[in-house]
Amino acid sequence: MAGEAKNYYEVLGVTETATIEEIKKRYRSLARQHHPDVNPNDPNAARKFTDVAEAYRILSDATTRGVHDFELKSLRDRQEAARRRAATPNTGAGAGVRPNPTPQAAGPAAPSRASNSNAGSESARLVAQAQAAFVRHRLAEARTLAEQALRLNRRNAQAYEILGDVFRLQNRADDAMNMYSMSLQINPRNPTVMERLERMARASTARHGGSYTPPPRPSAPYTPRPTSSSSPAAGSSSAGGYRPTPPSSSGPASYASRPMATSAAAFSDAAERRRPLGLLLWGVAGYGAVFLAILYVLLYHGEAPPGIPTLTWISSWNLTIVGTMVLCGLVLGSTMSGTLAIRRIEDELILPSASGGGPAAPLGAVLIVFSVLSFYAAALVYLLIQYFQEAVTPSVLRAFGAVFAVVCLLSFAYEPGHMQVFWFGGNVVFLSYLVGWAIGDLFRPYGV
Repeated sequence: MAGEAKNYYEVLGVTETATIEEIKKRYRSLARQHHPDVNPNDPNAARKFTDVAEAYRILSDATTRGVHDFELKSLRDRQEAARRRAATPNTGAGAGVRPNPTPQAAGPAAPSRASNSNAGSESARLVAQAQAAFVRHRLAEARTLAEQALRLNRRNAQAYEILGDVFRLQNRADDAMNMYSMSLQINPRNPTVMERLERMARASTARHGGSYTPPPRPSAPYTPRPTSSSSPAAGSSSAGGYRPTPPSSSGPASYASRPMATSAAAFSDAAERRRPLGLLLWGVAGYGAVFLAILYVLLYHGEAPPGIPTLTWISSWNLTIVGTMVLCGLVLGSTMSGTLAIRRIEDELILPSASGGGPAAPLGAVLIVFSVLSFYAAALVYLLIQYFQEAVTPSVLRAFGAVFAVVCLLSFAYEPGHMQVFWFGGNVVFLSYLVGWAIGDLFRPYGV
């Protein structure tokens, strides 16, 4: 049927739960079998080979595979609905005659349309509030408002996008990819959501050494948290029990069918296989440099300077300890970022706007201001804010932990002023760590 989704699993002869290794193995077998050079007398060999290559291109990529699964689910839903309509007996007044509706039956139509219009307006208002909450980094409130918007209008693409942004910042990658995919089903031409979904898929692949991580299955609909204050809305089955189904659209055909040369995919696979070794060498070199710098302070820390009367709290510091703290922060931040131990600094501290809702809340600036005064105060303020907003992420926790470990080691190594380094060394190390974090992001694999 024209316009219907092609089942690429059937083209390759694999199940929908097949791993990337099974898909690759089957593709190589069918490619050799249907290659035009092997079948010079078969006029259909070129078409079969092209179909097999296209199926492999779609199913070997996490993003396009997820979109293809959505298309298959939508197609099956439409076919099942058509079968149910065909099986329903015609109870009209005569064959092929549609009975005229009675005034009583036609009456409720207008209120129903008005109710749907009001629900759509209320859903849009809730989404606007969710956007404002997200850019202020109030993630718990943004999630609640987006869920309420979906209870009123389950085809609100922006609500799914905001939920994806919230889950992404909470390091819930599977949930975030699921929400982004559902948003694309409704609005397949949203480049922002496309870019975020692709980036998360690449990050998942890079973290697993190039192995395929199955995308979230769109057939498992998202269930908003039950709220005692919400009442059943139009389209919901019960209060707090609303389960939005994947939107029944033809799917983003242009998104799923973007050209990708087979040779480029093979090159990408080879690069992914080499990447873990490069990350390992980077980590060994970076962490080794930090260890050697601390060892140098232990052996050649020098003498404490006379001190500056107005800076009595760091009166024992000399150029050796200051330079080492700056160096350790830069190397540590760039190493942890470049080896993918932490996410990009823009995702953690410089939050992107939600659905074009305006500039991000300057969380990074808040951390910088507090860390100038006290590293420990900055860590405490951040953790308190993020805990109440349900936004504490492993990357920032790892950053604080790494800086604290370096400060403890330096305070032990620097004999002229152990406690001064312990209490105030974190200010210098953390600020230089943020700079190193940004530098390391420049050398991360594309899109990760």
